[in-house]
Amino acid sequence: MSFFERRGSPRLPAQSQGFVLSGTTALAVSGEDFSRGGCRLLRPRGWDLNIGDVLMFYVFSGPGPAMSIEARVAWFREDYVGLEFLNR
Repeated sequence: MSFFERRGSPRLPAQSQGFVLSGTTALAVSGEDFSRGGCRLLRPRGWDLNIGDVLMFYVFSGPGPAMSIEARVAWFREDYVGLEFLNR
């Protein structure tokens, strides 16, 4: 791990579709750079969020059940959101 690397576990360059549920708002998202501790999402336009917000992230790879993950917003930019998975 480099001096500037803050991640606690290696990232996999995988991509997956899913959605987040934050309060009463549900948004379709694309996830990437998954690790045991979190991932990065492409941020949909109009997603009003704050660092520390806790939400549910549902990941799926096709028809069938979705994997549900409780997560916290660790950081965000205009186009991306970093999630930290809780209760891993």
